[in-house]
Amino acid sequence: MSKYIAINFATNVLLFNVYNNWYPGYMNWSLGEPLITNSNYLNTNKSIMVFIENNYTAQGNRQPEINATISLYVDRIKEFFEIRPIKINNLLTLSENITNSVSELVVKNNLNNSQVFGWSFDSDYTNISSSQTITLNSSENILVYIASNYSNPDIYKTIATVNSSTYNDTENGVIIA
Repeated sequence: MSKYIAINFATNVLLFNVYNNWYPGYMNWSLGEPLITNSNYLNTNKSIMVFIENNYTAQGNRQPEINATISLYVDRIKEFFEIRPIKINNLLTLSENITNSVSELVVKNNLNNSQVFGWSFDSDYTNISSSQTITLNSSENILVYIASNYSNPDIYKTIATVNSSTYNDTENGVIIA
């Protein structure tokens, strides 16, 4: 069993249980990200709970692997989580008809400090960008509403992007006009 708990963008806790269902002996366990190894003597049917707090500061996907071995037996668990300091939580099309649509973009700042960012919305027909930068304080959300007009009925692929000086996020959607 493993569990990932996001305390905030910078502080993350990974917890897992190392259980010995073999003969008494030294159970070797390791974590791949961050790289930690240890060994504990465990009797049969005994376990230890491991809590590891880490600061994942780089944006992107993380896949730490937990390994436990005793004798020749190995068990593995892969955890998966994503680090996004600025994140598009939702990209929704609120209304659409033959000539226009209204979309909603929900942006969240996951950092413990303010972030300044801009946004863009490309619908294969028109590209709309923020005319000024927006500042979000720690853990704040903002709703951006985008009205688009179309001269031809069609299916339009949408791409919403938010960019700060260091971080970004992108979400894809569809509008049927």
